[in-house]
Amino acid sequence: MSFLRLVTRKYKPPPPKEINIVEPITIEDPVRTNRTSIADRMLDYVKDDIELFIDQRGEGYARLKNGHVVKLRSMAFSAYLREMLYTKEQKALNPSSLKNIAEVLEAIAISKKKEHVLSVRVAQRDDIFYLDLGNGRIIQIDKTGWKVLTNAPIAFRSFSHQTDHVLPSSDYKIDDLLQFFNFKDPKEHLLFIAYLVSCFVPNISHPVIVLSGDQGSAKSTFFRLVKRLIDPSRIELFAPPKNINEFIQIEDHHYCIFLDNLTDLPEWLSDALCRGCTGEGFSKRRLFSDDEDIFFSFKRCLGINGINQIIDKPDLLDRALLFNLERIPDKERKKDHDLINDFNALLPNALGSLLTIFAKAIAHYDKVRIETLPRMADFAFWGCAISLALGYTEQDFLDRYNNNIRLQNTEALDASPIASVIIEYMTDKTNINLTASELYADLCQYAENMAVNTRLKTWPKDPKWLWKRIKEVRPNLIKIGINAEKTDDRCSYIKLSKDRQHR
Repeated sequence: MSFLRLVTRKYKPPPPKEINIVEPITIEDPVRTNRTSIADRMLDYVKDDIELFIDQRGEGYARLKNGHVVKLRSMAFSAYLREMLYTKEQKALNPSSLKNIAEVLEAIAISKKKEHVLSVRVAQRDDIFYLDLGNGRIIQIDKTGWKVLTNAPIAFRSFSHQTDHVLPSSDYKIDDLLQFFNFKDPKEHLLFIAYLVSCFVPNISHPVIVLSGDQGSAKSTFFRLVKRLIDPSRIELFAPPKNINEFIQIEDHHYCIFLDNLTDLPEWLSDALCRGCTGEGFSKRRLFSDDEDIFFSFKRCLGINGINQIIDKPDLLDRALLFNLERIPDKERKKDHDLINDFNALLPNALGSLLTIFAKAIAHYDKVRIETLPRMADFAFWGCAISLALGYTEQDFLDRYNNNIRLQNTEALDASPIASVIIEYMTDKTNINLTASELYADLCQYAENMAVNTRLKTWPKDPKWLWKRIKEVRPNLIKIGINAEKTDDRCSYIKLSKDRQHR
């Protein structure tokens, strides 16, 4: 048979086989349940065990039955899910399922649009204040007093570094607390107590505490004790942060941030401290892989210490409280372990006394009247109210605060080379009006005679920069009677003059 005949022969299919039709198989519920994914079962387990919501930044959170608030994309929530599955099925949860569950729950939280404003350690709603003790306990403070709540109408963010606060005592012995802080001037005690109590007010600008003193003056211990009083944590002191993102991370996770043993203050960190104190915003990318920004806004309690006072920018000094500590005599020095034990024994009474003072200050707050407001106006109002709660007058606080402000001004002038030279330059003058170039040449000559280093960044590098540097210290010069102004829009003429009372 030829090949052509083979390929052209018609194909005849085999006869069809007989098909037996049977009833369809029904899959029972237990079989189907066993075939569902772990992620699906976990979503079913947790749906009645948590409350989903978003915070003020739009990030997903869960409030657990024990009252703890955890971020959905966090190690704490992952641990909760692992424990849940092991309790239900004695099985382990793999990372892929963890990620899927968190993403689904966050999508649900965002879609519900139920928002809670989350705070760190302290919060305020109307005229009621709250302090997070940890472990589900919250203190409520108002003008009638304070009490411990177990089911508060407010939520706090919690972090692994935080430790639980002690349960405060109702005893009122504030003087016992002051023995642990070695101020050079006892008159500063009122200013210090006012600062401590004001730390319980979350939405005001708190002054930056600046400590200076010789070695052995317990500057680091000072901040450790304040941290334990207000915002206890496993991390009590910080080394200077390396960059702005690191500083934002610290501020986001702590209410009190104290930078220890600084020898210099970079310009970016000085600006960041100003922002962190007054609540100006920061922004950074959410992830390195995208261009979505997260906006951060804080009003934190900040502090720095060092052997010398290292702030040279007037805007930060205007927001500071300057305390100089004296060296502790060798005979009075204690071992750190003994000091901390003594302080911890006093801590319940100390915290209770501060809260009692705070409650009384809330009642006095509306009575406060200040004719001339200082730079940190909110702190001044609360300082006056706290002074009244302690049995002092408003003026007692203002006198001490104004003395500290005068010290700030002196420090600002001493730290500025251009201010120091202008003060010397105006010693025998009452009024001058020169071009920027002429005044710059005069000031450079005076700086050379005074051995002032004109190569510093804070010295104007040419006449065009002269007015910019003068503007930085202009408010400080005005306070000592030296006025500075430009007499044309191009700053080509600058006028310096003295007030009559300073001539």
